[in-house]
Amino acid sequence: MQRPSDTSRRLRASLSIAKRDLLEFIRDRRTLFITLLLPMVTYPIVALASAIGVRTAIVDRDTRRLPGPIAVVVSGADSQEFASQIEDFRHRPARDQADWPADIDWKIATLETAPHFLDSRKVDLWVDLPEGFLAALKQQGTVSLRVHLPVAPLLRPRAQQQFVALMRSLAEEVRKSRVIEAGLPPSVLEPIRLLFPGQSRGGNALVVPTESLVPQVSGAVLVLLAVLTMTGAFYPAIDAIAGEKERGTIETLLIAPCGANDIVRGKVLAIYAVTLATLAANVISIVLTAIVTLRFLPVQSAAPIGNVLLASGVTVVAFCGLASLASATCLAVTTASRSVKEAQNTLTPVILLVSALAGVSLISGMRSDGLLAAVPFAGQVVVARSAISLSQEVSSVPSQTAKEVVWPLFMTLLSSGWLSWLLLRGTAVMLTDEEILFRGPDAAGGFLSRPARRRVPSLLQGLIAVGIGLAAMWYSQGISPAALVWAIPCQQASAVLLPLAAMVA
Repeated sequence: MQRPSDTSRRLRASLSIAKRDLLEFIRDRRTLFITLLLPMVTYPIVALASAIGVRTAIVDRDTRRLPGPIAVVVSGADSQEFASQIEDFRHRPARDQADWPADIDWKIATLETAPHFLDSRKVDLWVDLPEGFLAALKQQGTVSLRVHLPVAPLLRPRAQQQFVALMRSLAEEVRKSRVIEAGLPPSVLEPIRLLFPGQSRGGNALVVPTESLVPQVSGAVLVLLAVLTMTGAFYPAIDAIAGEKERGTIETLLIAPCGANDIVRGKVLAIYAVTLATLAANVISIVLTAIVTLRFLPVQSAAPIGNVLLASGVTVVAFCGLASLASATCLAVTTASRSVKEAQNTLTPVILLVSALAGVSLISGMRSDGLLAAVPFAGQVVVARSAISLSQEVSSVPSQTAKEVVWPLFMTLLSSGWLSWLLLRGTAVMLTDEEILFRGPDAAGGFLSRPARRRVPSLLQGLIAVGIGLAAMWYSQGISPAALVWAIPCQQASAVLLPLAAMVA
């Protein structure tokens, strides 16, 4: 059992190392700006770009819905009279003209010349009137109207929809006339009329229901927050061990009166402090950006304040666990690197892996009440997103929301703590491994020269082989034969033999 004096001495050593690393980080203004101040600029840019994209999509949608002019060629004995009646019908007041064409360019042709207008794309539609069409329309029967479309794509794709909407309105007018002539009231054709008091017809105001908008937006923001939190541990972790190796001060640190675990503990405390500061800067930027955005975005309802506070607390606590895991991960990766450059090259794919894990939460159907909450970097995002989604349910109460998020939050914190401890133990072991710690540059040689092979592959080499195998199996699906008998050996060969050949070569 350790004596209290030894524990106090080890704790003071760890705090001294953490204080030293924090001072070195604060003195580097460029890294300080990138780590802490860059998020304050990132989120407004993302919000502005998203707002511009949404506005452009709405404008494009509205533009496509706007009525436009169409050109119609009519053939048949009643062509001229038909066009005149349609124009008279279009200009009648007090008529619902939704989806009608804004204007119609009528062309009168014979049955022989009308197809030429259509083939040359001078018109959008060809209406071939049957003999006695207008006279039959005044009777009680049904008259068929043949409408020809061009074989090639239309110059204006909505021409058919607009013409159909106009003809349906004309058919409704004829139907009402027949009912009146039969001595029946027009209400026979309209047994139910829907009224929406207080809602203007044709209003274009955009009202966004909060409960449907927040889950989609929060998922993307939480993934970005996870990646930027991981990035906050990037630079201090690189300088923590790899920087010490490059400056030649790692030997001095190792002969200090403290153990490897104390050194690792002090290093990760400094990294964790910077990561938490990055998380705080991100959260502040998100809150301020959301406040500014909500002022210009009318919402349909507001969530209960108790649910909002609970969801915010769950998100912050979950991401504090993510920050701890990110700090331990970055420190473990950089400890195995011999220089700052190698640490940067190694951490870059790690951040990409974190992005992929965090993006799993965006898949439809992902819930936090299962084992997914324990998955690193994905569990924290899923738990936070679920808490935010539950906060939008106005009918729910804070106690009910707490019951549904406390257990997943406990799971993700337990997973983050256990994985962080495991990574730090591995980091302490690597810090005392002379082959990892003091390995120098490879021997000079030719362009294709490589260091001598190890008798036993390292853990990193094994992970590289697995990554190559998974990537090869994914890409081989596009070139594998259609027959299952040949496709399975092809994919197995690419997943097993290709990685082994790459590692042996």
